[in-house]
Amino acid sequence: RYGFMRSWSNDYNGVLVFNDDVILYDHAIEELITTASLKGAFSNGAKPTIIVGSTCEPSDQFNISYGGYRKKRHFFRPLFDRLSPNGEIQPCDTLNMNFACINYRCIEQFGFLSSDFQHSLADFDYGLTVSNNSGSVWICPSVIGSCDRNTNENSWRDINLDLVSRYRLLKSPKGMPFRERIAFIRRHFDVTTYFSLLIPYLILIKDEFIRYSSK
Repeated sequence: RYGFMRSWSNDYNGVLVFNDDVILYDHAIEELITTASLKGAFSNGAKPTIIVGSTCEPSDQFNISYGGYRKKRHFFRPLFDRLSPNGEIQPCDTLNMNFACINYRCIEQFGFLSSDFQHSLADFDYGLTVSNNSGSVWICPSVIGSCDRNTNENSWRDINLDLVSRYRLLKSPKGMPFRERIAFIRRHFDVTTYFSLLIPYLILIKDEFIRYSSK
C-alpha cells in the first residue's frame, strides 16, 4: 500500500501487482494485455476491471495454485471455488493478487487495498468490492506462470507445533486475525456466516485432540 501511494499517478491506466515468487512464462505479459484489451479495461469509459493471471504448482501445470475464484452458496461460512483456465476469458468474483492488473477505474472508484487487512484477506476483499459494485474480475485464458502454494509448515495449521504456538500464529498477520475476519464478513456476507468466526478455533482444538490421541 505504501509503495502504491508513493508511486500512483492519475496519468497511469492501471497497476500491475505480482508476488516476487511467481515465475512468469514468456507469454504472461502479452496475454494479460490482450485480455485487458478484449475486456476494454483501458478504453475511454471503461468500467472497473481486474484481469487475473492464474499460476500453477511448478511440478504440475494442471494444479492451479493461485488465481481467480467464484463464490459458492453456503449458509454458514464464506466458501470459494478456485477456477482453472480453460482457453477462454472467464468471469470470477475475487482473486489472489499473485499476478493481476487493476485498471485505473478501479483505483478511481475503490482506491487500493484496504488498510483493514494486513495480509491474507486484502486481495479477496478488494476483488469482492469490485465485483459487487458494478465492476468485473476476469481470469486469463491460460496459466501465466508457476508459484508454489504456501504449505502448513510453521503456520497455525501445522499439527507438529504445540497449541500455544499455533494460537499465536493464528493471530499473526499471516494467520487469520479475528478483527480482520469480522471486517471481511461484515462487508461481503450476511449475519449467518458469523458462525464461521469460530471455525479456526474449533480446528485448533480438533487438531490438538488428534495430536494427543496419536501419541
